[in-house]
Amino acid sequence: MVFYIGVNELLKLFNENGWMSTGVIDSKEGLTYFKKGHETEYFQLKYDDLDESIFVSVPLKNSVNQYALYFKDFEKATTYVTRIFCDYIDIYIPIV
Repeated sequence: MVFYIGVNELLKLFNENGWMSTGVIDSKEGLTYFKKGHETEYFQLKYDDLDESIFVSVPLKNSVNQYALYFKDFEKATTYVTRIFCDYIDIYIPIV
């Protein structure tokens, strides 16, 4: 499997803003990023071998719920997660 190169920038963005990770993106459990002390608010990326899709779960602002969806390619998944993460922590990064 080939990952979109943008995933490295996404992971760097999480780390630079104080979010920690569990797992690795090519494991069965996927990759989960959370902020220490707020473990119920997390961003998750998982590759599903069965239907060859990327599962994404993101926290909803001011809610205990997560929003989950599937993508067919990593570029769209990482772009989506980057946009939602920036909105979630209230930072602006121009994303094309």
